[in-house]
Amino acid sequence: MLACDRTVTLVRYADGAYTCTTISGVSVYAKIETAVQDKGMVAAEVAKIRIPEKALPDGYMPRNGDFVILSGAVESIGSRAELEQYAYTSVLAVADNRRGGLPHVAVVCG
Repeated sequence: MLACDRTVTLVRYADGAYTCTTISGVSVYAKIETAVQDKGMVAAEVAKIRIPEKALPDGYMPRNGDFVILSGAVESIGSRAELEQYAYTSVLAVADNRRGGLPHVAVVCG
């Protein structure tokens, strides 16, 4: 897979605590998408992250509602305010594409 040269940190909030999982060797592509709604045009940045199967930590699969820190490795997060100090986005969809020629997990964030 091309351009798998980024490091991101997946952050999961569960049972009152934040858990950080750093993943190296991923591809990140971000773009602005637009849509026309009743009140006019809206825009949002959408990030598509592809995690090659070999880079995915054992037993870990991103899920909707997780957060992704796009600026590299983060050891720990103690609060939502601390998370907001980083460039982060929220996981909207996850596709398990680990079959075929380029096995990976595709994560769409916005």
